[in-house]
Formats: sequence, structure tokens, C-alpha cells
Amino acid sequence: MRVNDLLDLLLPRYCLVCGKAVFEKYERFWCITCNADMPLFVFSIGLMSPIVKTFWGRCEVKYGGSFLLYESGSLYSNILKEIKYRDRPDLGVYMGRLYGHRLVKYHPRELAKIDLILPVPMTKKKRKSRGYNQAECIAKGLELATGISVETSILKRIKDRDSQTRKSKFERWLNAKSVYECGELPSGVKHIAIIDDVVTTGATVEACIEAVQKVNRVTVSVFSLGFTST
Repeated sequence: MRVNDLLDLLLPRYCLVCGKAVFEKYERFWCITCNADMPLFVFSIGLMSPIVKTFWGRCEVKYGGSFLLYESGSLYSNILKEIKYRDRPDLGVYMGRLYGHRLVKYHPRELAKIDLILPVPMTKKKRKSRGYNQAECIAKGLELATGISVETSILKRIKDRDSQTRKSKFERWLNAKSVYECGELPSGVKHIAIIDDVVTTGATVEACIEAVQKVNRVTVSVFSLGFTST
């Protein structure tokens, strides 16, 4: 019996989507069936990307894309919940890496223009409570796949706010205002990518872009693991 087979018997693993036991070495977090049915977000990352359109009339976003189409309450939403709420930074890195490989395969020319990745930050208090920032984990996975460096100390969250979960689009925008600040980017950085776990109204990312561009004249792109239309 192989060592991996023995470990699966002693410490069984279960698909994060459907809950079935997984055994094969390539079934790390979900089963083959759920992997095949995963709702990948397959739109272009250019001007007509739904994520880029989210920011039309609000701020300028050059490229925008997401790995999954996110629907609250769907079985696949469990993946994002595991990363954010259930102490799974490893899953965040893994998903970021998967998405990074996809971007490298389908959008190499666009990626070549991006100089730096900035994950959406959280307050020190919240980070200490959770133990990690899920956006940083996703960004780390993207870095491993694309080779684009991640910077976590320049864009900062300077105060707490109420949860965005049950707020309207306008309420989310108000709630995110003046929450972030940004220092000067390294010399030579002309194009950054802001990374978040899920983009819904875009209020959080818009506030980050505003903070970045108060201090720096750079092109901005936006990428996330999940995207949901409102």
C-alpha cells in the first residue's frame, strides 16, 4: 500500500464542494467531478470584462478578471468560505496559483505589463484575530505562478468598518471611503494589480485604487478569485 493511500485511510479527506471522500493524490481539495463542473469565469480580462465594467464611471481599471463565478449559497462558495473563515491560508495560496497559471496561459502579454501585486489589506487587529489575510494568500499564489512580486506594506487599511455583507451598493461605497492609505510605490512601478478574494460591487477595490492614486500615478488592474454580479 502506498503511503498516500495509508494516509487517506487514517486521515480521510473530503471534497470541499460535494463532501464526498477523495483518495487520489491529484484530488487535493475537491473530487474529479466537482473539478470538472467548477464555474470558471471565462471572460476576457480587457475592456469588456465584467469586472472592468464594474468600475466604469468610477475609476479607471486597465485589466480585470476572476477565476470563478461566485454565487452566495452555491456549493462552490464553500471554497471561498474555507479560505476566508476556516483557517485555510494554504487553500488561498493554492487557488491563487491555479488562477495565476490560467492567466499565464491565456493572457501572457497583459501580465507582462504588470509590475507589482498589491493585495487588499486588513487592519492589524483583524489580521491578528484571523491569523492571516486571505487576499495576501491569494496574491502569494499568483506570485508563485506569474513571477510578479507581491508588496504588502505599502497599501494599508487604517481603520475598521462595518461588514459589507448585507449592505446595498451605495452603503458599501460609503462604508469603504477613507479606510485605506498608500505610500509611494517603488521606483519604476507603472502598473499594479490589486487582488481581492471576491469582487461584488467593487467598493472595497475602488477605495484601494483611490488611495493608491492619491500618491502614485500608475495604471491599475484588478483580479480576484470570485466575481458576483449585483
